[in-house]
Amino acid sequence: MQIRIAVTADLTAIQTLFSQAMHDADWLPSAAKQADDFAAASVGETILIAELEPGVPAGFLSYQPEHAFIHHLYVAQHAQGRGVGRSLLHALHAHLACPWHLKCVVNNHAAHAFYLRMGWTVVQRATSEHGDYYLLRLAAPDIPELPDCATQQDSSNPA
Repeated sequence: MQIRIAVTADLTAIQTLFSQAMHDADWLPSAAKQADDFAAASVGETILIAELEPGVPAGFLSYQPEHAFIHHLYVAQHAQGRGVGRSLLHALHAHLACPWHLKCVVNNHAAHAFYLRMGWTVVQRATSEHGDYYLLRLAAPDIPELPDCATQQDSSNPA
């Protein structure tokens, strides 16, 4: 698996993955699914992209460095259960100091369980246009080295 900072050429593949994730999100209100323009939703964010095979995106993570806030973390259906989400968080540690924060929609049970397994804690419960959500915090990642995970940095950033 390779994880690197996304470049402009990756945006079409990221948009496709994002749109598919929005479509498949049965926990997301229908109105929220209409806003599936990833570029508009991630202005100013840094994006990490994971590839299991060269040129085939397996997932991505976008974050706001100034707030240590993870805005999006999505894994393609074909790559779920293969350590992609965990690897993206592991790679993020090289780019962003903890603590990290993110919002997880309460009805997104799979994501919530994943974050709890990774050591995140619930800080607060609130409501947004996407429904009720948890604000989660990770004080320090406890992510063991993954021997098959290579990371690369690239100076060109699409955000």
